[in-house]
Formats: sequence, structure tokens, C-alpha cells
Amino acid sequence: MKKREHVFKLIDEYLFKQVDLAKSSQFTQKLNEQLSVLSQSQQKYLNQALNLLLLLVPFFIVVVIFFGNRSLRNEIEIKQEIFESINTYTNKRVNVDNLSKSVLSPRQIKSGPDLQSAIGMSLSRVGGDGSKVQVGFFDQINPSAAIVHSRAQVKFKNLTMSELTGLFSALKRDLKVSIEKMDINVFGDEKLLQGFVEISHYSKGQ
Repeated sequence: MKKREHVFKLIDEYLFKQVDLAKSSQFTQKLNEQLSVLSQSQQKYLNQALNLLLLLVPFFIVVVIFFGNRSLRNEIEIKQEIFESINTYTNKRVNVDNLSKSVLSPRQIKSGPDLQSAIGMSLSRVGGDGSKVQVGFFDQINPSAAIVHSRAQVKFKNLTMSELTGLFSALKRDLKVSIEKMDINVFGDEKLLQGFVEISHYSKGQ
């Protein structure tokens, strides 16, 4: 509020200064000389008209400045809304991209043999034996969608604890699968592991 009062005060001072300069100019003096020949009543009406004009000029200037500031303020608000919308969209896009990277697999799995091959390669990287792991069933729920969801059962036998840990790590790291269900049994003196896991796999569609 104080800022507005200060601005209007500066405008008033500027206008009064310009009026004083106009009164002291040669043009005004010549105009006064020409007006001196008019009758007293004519001079009275003319002075009233000039005074009214002097009152209206600052009013119109203030109105122009007010609407100019209002238009500028609206433009700034619109630009700010656009910036906030872009910023919100960018943040959401980053969050979606980060979520996609953590959930969506970089590799498409289209069939049981395809999953078998992927598991074998992942296990070989950690020193595991891919022949001990077999895909029981494979079901692709929505193959034509933008996000393809696949479910499968992976059976294993004669795995050591180290190999089973390597299998789970490989499935999670390389294929981004989530384990929905598992059944593990221990048998023999060597405490080998046998059982199955049911997994879900998500990837981008074609």
C-alpha cells in the first residue's frame, strides 16, 4: 500500500512540475496575451475549461497506468502459471521415468523359451548353472498393450544357497521381475534346494 502511495505521489509531483513549466513557457505567455482581449465572462469560462482539463489529464494518466499495470500483472501471472505447469509436468515426467526404470524391464520376454534364455544368461554371469532352472509356465496377459505384463513359474533343483541367491539377484537386477510366490525345500546331506518361484515381469510394448 505504501509503495502505491509513493508512486502516486511521484506522479503528482511530476505533473505539477510540468504544469509550472508550461505556465512559464513563452507559448503560455503569448496565449495569455491573446486571451487578455477576451471579455471577463469569456475568460472565466475558458479558465474553468482549462482547470477541468488539468484535472482530467492526471486522472486519465492514472487510469492508463492502472490498466497498463493490471495488464502487465495478468501477463506475469499467466507466464508464472505456464512456468509452474511446465515445472510440474517436468517433475512428474522425471518421477515416471525413474519409476519406469525401477519397474520396467529393459528386455521384452515374449515366450517361455525367451525367459529360459534370459535366466540362463543372467545365471552364467554369477557362475550359476542354467540347466538347474526350468520355466514351468509362461503367460503374457496383455501382449498388445503399451506395458506388457507377463507371469511365469520358474522351477529349480539341486541349487546351493549361493546359486539360489544368485538366481534371485539375476532375476531382479537383469529382468526387473517381482517374486509373487515361492516354495523352497531342502533335501540331502548337502542341503541342496529345490522348488519354484512365481514371478511377474513388466516391459514396454512394441
